[in-house]
Amino acid sequence: MDQTVQMTEQERKIYEMKTRLMLSQMQPHFLYNCLNSIYYLCGSDPEKAQRAVADFSDYLRANMDSLGKEGLVPFREELTHVKKYIALEKMRFERGLQVKYDLESDDFEIPVLTLQPLVENAVKHGVEKRPNGGTVTITTEEQDDGILLTVQDDGVGFDVNAPYTSNKTHIGIRGVRQRIERLEGGQMYIDSEIGIGTTVVLKVPFSKT
Repeated sequence: MDQTVQMTEQERKIYEMKTRLMLSQMQPHFLYNCLNSIYYLCGSDPEKAQRAVADFSDYLRANMDSLGKEGLVPFREELTHVKKYIALEKMRFERGLQVKYDLESDDFEIPVLTLQPLVENAVKHGVEKRPNGGTVTITTEEQDDGILLTVQDDGVGFDVNAPYTSNKTHIGIRGVRQRIERLEGGQMYIDSEIGIGTTVVLKVPFSKT
């Protein structure tokens, strides 16, 4: 009986953690800005507004669907989710936002909502803070024992030695690190230089069948 109660409590904590994770990816300012941009597009470019509504709907659905997922998910699925997010950011981004893909492999699995927080961080806290925007590059490199997944930006950079704070940026990155390092052989590296940009590298081991 006690074991059953303990499992129920553990499942509740896991669900709450996943809920917080999902909500952390849907920041109010982002949602408001998307809806506001779509509103103005309805008058100036209805066809573009229709595409934006579809992307926005897909983005929200992917976040909600993540609540019911456990363990690993296909990287391609995460990449599709990220592309919806990028499309929405490009819609409302007044300055230049470029995204490049250099994917040696896309046939592997990663923890749910691992890629999107890294890309969002690169956009919001990297290139968006530069006067003329910048570029985010997503790279995968296949190795013998896994994949190196890299998210790089040429944004403003930050001090990697500064202490973590309780803001959503650090919470999101810390969550990615925790999920990756739960995998046997999983690792995360961050390199950043103020005025140059930030590089985050994930060592994603091949999932064992």
